[in-house]
Amino acid sequence: MTDLGTELHCIDDLDEMFTLVSQRTCLIEALARRFITRRGSLVEDETYGFDLREWLNESVGKLELFQLQSGCEEECFKDERVKAATARLTFTESASRVVFELRVTDDVGPFTLILTIDQVTVEVLEAA
Repeated sequence: MTDLGTELHCIDDLDEMFTLVSQRTCLIEALARRFITRRGSLVEDETYGFDLREWLNESVGKLELFQLQSGCEEECFKDERVKAATARLTFTESASRVVFELRVTDDVGPFTLILTIDQVTVEVLEAA
């Protein structure tokens, strides 16, 4: 079986119980963190991150949407466990929230990750 890693449970805040997650859950949380981390904010890797919250409350046309989706896919490929990625973003009418659907293939196979992101929270809606 392919090893997708083990790390502390953490998307937007460290788990108080220091719970460990492994395999696909580990990859899912790592991907989710990429989309709430501002590029350049990590000293050890200034190319890490593609913070979708920066686009909340902005006017996003078709060209920007295409560029954002492409940027999200490129960010996924920075994780060596990702073999394929397709992103689809849907902003609410007020653009205060984005629903982010990501179709990913790793060494185990394909899965879909759906996140909602707003200024305060990121929530995994589905990971199957």
